Amino acid sequence: MLAVTYEGPESVDVRELPVPRIKENHSLIRMRNASICGTDLHFYKGEWRARKGIILGHDASGRIEGTGERVAIEFMAWCGKCDFCLQGKENLCAHLRFMGFHRNGFFAEKILLPNQNAYPLPAVIDDEEGACLEPVALAIHTFNNLNPKRKDWVTVLGQGAVGLCMTQVGKARGCRVIAIDFYDHRLKLAQRFGADYTVNAQQENVEKAVRRVTGMGSHFVVEAAGSRRTVEQTPRLVRAGGRIALVGAFKGEIEFKDEVLFSNINAYTIAEKKEALKLVANDGIDVKSMISHRFPLSQFREAIETALDPSRKAVKILVHA
Repeated sequence: MLAVTYEGPESVDVRELPVPRIKENHSLIRMRNASICGTDLHFYKGEWRARKGIILGHDASGRIEGTGERVAIEFMAWCGKCDFCLQGKENLCAHLRFMGFHRNGFFAEKILLPNQNAYPLPAVIDDEEGACLEPVALAIHTFNNLNPKRKDWVTVLGQGAVGLCMTQVGKARGCRVIAIDFYDHRLKLAQRFGADYTVNAQQENVEKAVRRVTGMGSHFVVEAAGSRRTVEQTPRLVRAGGRIALVGAFKGEIEFKDEVLFSNINAYTIAEKKEALKLVANDGIDVKSMISHRFPLSQFREAIETALDPSRKAVKILVHA
């Protein structure tokens, strides 16, 4: 089978590997679509460490070999027995492992997966949408943690795929959303998804713009850009008594001024992933419009180079097998 393996910073190999052997309580999945995430870019650029030879990729859809059942694929491997799992907090599992991080992931023609990690896809969700559910679940988990009220101001820094899902879930919760990004093509998508106000950070002073719109600062700030600059900017955008969610891994020195609550968000619960599936199925969240490029698995190097090239205006890139 064809698969994409990590071979070091800025080095991946698209090569033939043996098809995984079926194990008890596992299914062999033929991958249909898998999406490139910011996490994959961190690995590729050498910003995060990965084991040489591991198969990358952690958001995908496919079909079960033998039955043909269409499924979305979950990348978290949780034990189901620890205190956190028994409370429905699989994202905090004491033995949590991530496929595409700690174990082989989904950029492969065939994937061996525990049965509990395959979710049936309803007919109204196509294979491409089924490969874009992870950022929706992450946004749901973020807003479940923030717990905003209707009409609260939420500022979302970054309008890549994760940020655009944050914008959509924020609007679904009745919030007023300020979308921040460097690129107009992403801000146009944010407007399409209901953002109340957009700011191009290359053209406007973000802090002045947020204060001008909200008066006292945003009730909530979601950092979804993943840069030191935006992380360090968050306290200057939130009002006293507000909350900040830093999504994913981050670096930066934060200067505390007022009383503010911070959250580090990097995963979601299984219930939230299933809620994401329902939201997409019911047209509550539009992931299809975020898909900007499509490549066959054999052209993965071109796909990841496209993701890193601002001139290509990538938002969500899919690879298909």
